[in-house]
Amino acid sequence: MARRGPSVTAIVMSLVMAVMLWGYVSLTRTYEDYVDVPFTVEAPPDQALLSAVPQRLSIRARGSGWRLFNLRLFPSSARCTVALERLRPDGSLVYTVSKSDVMRAIQLPQAVQALDVDPHTITIAVGDRATRIVPVTVRYRVEPRPGFVVGAPRIDPPTVSLRGSVRTVEGISSWPTQRLVALDAMADIITTINVSDSLSSVMSASPTSVNVHIPIQQYADLAISDVVVPQPATSGARMISVEPSRITVILQGGVDDLAAIRPEQISVTLPPTLPTATSGYVRPVVTAPAGVRVAATQPAMLYVANRAVRTRN
Repeated sequence: MARRGPSVTAIVMSLVMAVMLWGYVSLTRTYEDYVDVPFTVEAPPDQALLSAVPQRLSIRARGSGWRLFNLRLFPSSARCTVALERLRPDGSLVYTVSKSDVMRAIQLPQAVQALDVDPHTITIAVGDRATRIVPVTVRYRVEPRPGFVVGAPRIDPPTVSLRGSVRTVEGISSWPTQRLVALDAMADIITTINVSDSLSSVMSASPTSVNVHIPIQQYADLAISDVVVPQPATSGARMISVEPSRITVILQGGVDDLAAIRPEQISVTLPPTLPTATSGYVRPVVTAPAGVRVAATQPAMLYVANRAVRTRN
């Protein structure tokens, strides 16, 4: 009777064990590799950074395969923080961070050694610290579902405090959020968004996030009747009157915005130039609350009657 050979399962298990053993032996050896390390610079007291600094440095490190693998997997386990107050400035407000300064500041996991760093030198300018409060603007792209309309975003808190050098914060009049994108929206968007960190190396914003409410409403029409048309003042030998004296205004917008509108919030004015010698038609100028649109008026045109004033002899 023929002997049965090893099963497929046994062969697979043997291969897996061989690969794991080979990997373990390989990772216990010493290697050199480049890893990215978070980099921060601390400005002297009452000073702020003017120069942008890299957020990470490329470090050539030596250590076991396990150590370097973990460092790549968890880069936050290493860091490099340079305090400028411990260095001597080249000029009154300019510092040159040398390779040796960086190498002394690098903190790596145990049994990992830093051999080199890139870049070798970093020039940093500082200036007087300042604080500026500016409004927040929301960067968003919201596409509503057909039949819905997007309202103006509401922000809480509406401002942020920017801290940095005088030169950096003086020219900033507002501060944006990270971009928000919503497609096929049919309900209010209520979320928390981080503010921009585009200048995080030279300036900080507080708070770092804001609450945003973007209303999404169904689109509707609203007719407001009996809106009074003002009559122009009459002077001289001619009398000017406008007909009709009341019109209907058709508004379009979100149902919630339309429901909150009161008739007294709608006003009609006449064009600045009216016929002064003959009669004619003019289009009324209608003012409505923000967030709604004046779609039409009934009638669309007003008749301006220009008549001579009769005088008694």
